[in-house]
This record gives sequence, C-alpha cells and structure tokens, in this order.
Amino acid sequence: MANPAAFWNWMAKRYSKTPISNLVSYNATLERTRSHLHDQMRVIEIGCGTGSTAIELAPKVGHITATDFSEKMIAIGQKKARKAGIDNIAFEVADATAPNVNIYDAVLAHNILHLVPDVAATIAHAASLLSEGGIFISKTPCLGPQKLVLSPIRFILRLIPTAPRPHFLHVDELEQEITAGGFEILESGKYPKGQGAHYVVARKIT
Repeated sequence: MANPAAFWNWMAKRYSKTPISNLVSYNATLERTRSHLHDQMRVIEIGCGTGSTAIELAPKVGHITATDFSEKMIAIGQKKARKAGIDNIAFEVADATAPNVNIYDAVLAHNILHLVPDVAATIAHAASLLSEGGIFISKTPCLGPQKLVLSPIRFILRLIPTAPRPHFLHVDELEQEITAGGFEILESGKYPKGQGAHYVVARKIT
C-alpha cells in the first residue's frame, strides 16, 4: 500500500517556497482567527503543512501544537519556528485523526478538510480534542460548484497513487458536517467578502 504522506513529502520543499495565492484573504482570516484566541489557550492545528499559520498565531496563545502526517513538512516547520524565535510551539508528525490524549481550547483545520479521507471522522476527532465550549476554526475550499471544471485535475490526481483525492464540498454540506459533529457555528463566510475559501468558527456543544 502506498504511503499517503509520500506525495506531501515529495511536495514539501516546493510547497514551502510557493507564495500564498491570495495574501489579502490569508491575512484577513488570520486576523479573524486571532480575535478568537487569547494568551492562555492551548491550541492544536491539524494539517499544518510547513507551519506558517501556526507560527503566525503562536504569539497570540499560550501554546500551539502543529501536526501534519508529512515528516518533511514538519521538519521545514521546525526550522522556520527556530528561525522566527518562536518557543511556544511543538511540531508533531501525525495524521488528522491520530489518537491524542491531550485536551485543547481550540482546534485549527485550515485548507485540509477537502483533502482528508473522511470529513465527518476528522470533524468528530477535532471535537474529541476539545474541552467543553472549545472552538473549532476551519478554512476550506468548497469546490462543489467547480466540480465539472476541475474534473480533469481530479482525473490526473487519480493516476498518482499517493496524491490526495479532493472532496467537492458545497458550503451547506460542510456546515452540516460541522454541526453534526457536535458544534454550533458562531460565524462563517469568505473574508474579505467573497474572497478565499470558506471560513467557519464553531463552538463544541456536545
């Protein structure tokens, strides 16, 4: 069986050097995320990639754990954190539903829910990591309306055994999965208005 992390290990160096495609949207959602965090919080990010978002948010929280199943992505993230002088961050190699005995105040899942094998299981796992009233913050490309246009890319990815199989989610489907996972949605939308992936902040209620 092919190693599912192999594709992202292969992509890691190139990914780390690729500029953010929509910097305005990225910065806007960073600011919205910061507004939901405080300096006593314990935070975990699943699917952190090379750690850029975790490093940006680390000064706002007590501690942040950044996880990804690609060891090469994690290695790059560790180097970036050391270079930035961030000392309240821990990088761990783990997939999006890896067992974890710790409990957190916030779970972040940016640009990953459309790539995981099982969206519902990933959201349920995020809920299991949270304390009562904890928050789940996600940003997800909802590709459902573009399914026909993107079908050739999906076909090409299927020819690569280790490549991800993107979900063509619609916004309403994503939000239904989040609420079914035991959350109450506090805010959602694209920021700035109409730009970027779909951003959701939800509170654990069950």
